[in-house]
Amino acid sequence: MTNNSKAKRVMAEVGSFVTYARGTEISSFAGGANAEICLRLAALRIYRKLDQRSVFFGTFLKTNLAFLAILVFYCTYHICSSPDRMHASWLGPIILGACLPAVIAITALLVAVTLGLWVLEKPKRLKILPSMMVLRMELTDELFAEIVIPWSSIDKVELKHLNRFTPDKELHLVIKTALGVSYTIRYDDLLIDNSQASLLNAVQTWAPHAYCQLAPQPDSENNGSQDGGDSQFTELWLHQFSTANIRQRDSLLTQGTSLKGSAYTVVGVLGGGGQGNAYLACVSSASEGDAKVGSDVVLKEYIMPVYQGSSVLERLSAKLKHESDILTRLDHPGVVKLLDCFVEDYRGYLVLEFVEGRSLKELVQSEGAQSENFVRSVGAKLCQVLIYLHDCYPAVIHRDLTPDNIMLNLAGEIKVVDFNVARQLENATGATVVGKHAYIPPEQFRGKPCSQSDIYALGATLFYLLTACEPEALTSSRPSEIVKVSPSLDAAIVRATALNLDQRYSSARELLADLTGPH
Repeated sequence: MTNNSKAKRVMAEVGSFVTYARGTEISSFAGGANAEICLRLAALRIYRKLDQRSVFFGTFLKTNLAFLAILVFYCTYHICSSPDRMHASWLGPIILGACLPAVIAITALLVAVTLGLWVLEKPKRLKILPSMMVLRMELTDELFAEIVIPWSSIDKVELKHLNRFTPDKELHLVIKTALGVSYTIRYDDLLIDNSQASLLNAVQTWAPHAYCQLAPQPDSENNGSQDGGDSQFTELWLHQFSTANIRQRDSLLTQGTSLKGSAYTVVGVLGGGGQGNAYLACVSSASEGDAKVGSDVVLKEYIMPVYQGSSVLERLSAKLKHESDILTRLDHPGVVKLLDCFVEDYRGYLVLEFVEGRSLKELVQSEGAQSENFVRSVGAKLCQVLIYLHDCYPAVIHRDLTPDNIMLNLAGEIKVVDFNVARQLENATGATVVGKHAYIPPEQFRGKPCSQSDIYALGATLFYLLTACEPEALTSSRPSEIVKVSPSLDAAIVRATALNLDQRYSSARELLADLTGPH
């Protein structure tokens, strides 16, 4: 990029400040009906949410009154601390005049530093539009700011680890402009409204002059398996935008179909849905994954649309990557293992351990209500799985622990499957409601699942095993109202399914102790 081109873009960025300052007052995120503009300064716009009670001016007034009271006390103390000062009436104004600028300067500095650090660490969102990117920052419950970043002003877009105070550095997207202004947003926050594929496509389309690096640089602290997983899914996203819009197979895969260079051969269909199908396959030859030749595996399929820029493509690619990321770092006998992952013919595949057996839902539908000893045994094993998941760093909450997603193999061991709605605990707040309603606790309906949400689902599952009846949604389940059960197990399920978090088990360890204790 020549210096002349850089200078032109600097001038264009300066000119864009005036353009966007005089532009629309409608929020790019909230629209005109849900927000009104309070302040507009060049590319920065501050809006007030219309559905939030106005508390800004009240808080501002209280803060100033508190500051005034402190200032009066401070000056009065210095004036009155000595009897001599009491008689020197001229000394008060002098002290007040000397102290006031210092107090104001120090207070302003502390407030600026505090607000700066607070705003930097608050979640942000990024919206991609044909003419610009819009960065949103939450200021208070009532106020939010939007910064307009024209495509013509962008110099560099990078995905990188920033130096932070904590050892586990988060991945951030860094956007630098021709004027040298830098904007950062956490990678997890970026994925709220976009996918890596959509951002890449947008930068290549509307800012071809910009340097773009959307694959994080290798970190010596990361192990090889993590790097390999990231590169595989970067390849998946790029593949969708670089190949011809032609799908070789439009229907279900038939028996004998070979995938990934004949590494896997389809044996039959296990199930299906709108987003893809699950196939039983045989490992025909050695592949890059951990599957052994001759063994049976499950191919979980995500069907991708062939047209470019599809929001469906972005959503499915993100789900595929997310489920793989979770399963890659889990290693527990009660959790289904991820053996391999690949993309082929606009379809993404997770190669999973095959569990020969049936789900707990199928077991109850076939045999009816189960014995108390069996229910206690299954409950104890599931508690061990939850202890492992919740002790991960960051913790993993399943959010859909139901009889359909718990497999019982021929040896009587359980396996938890279907992690495509699981979330790491640090990103759970504000997540959408997922799972079957009869097994969802109130906090999950409100979009705030936590580790205790899995305990509620486990309690509801144990109720189903004991009674062969689906639990009533948003109700504390009591199996003794339907079947004969020991008071200890009945009390454990009631406590596990308590609607109030304070009354529910705080951890799976507590529930495990009650399930395995004397009864």
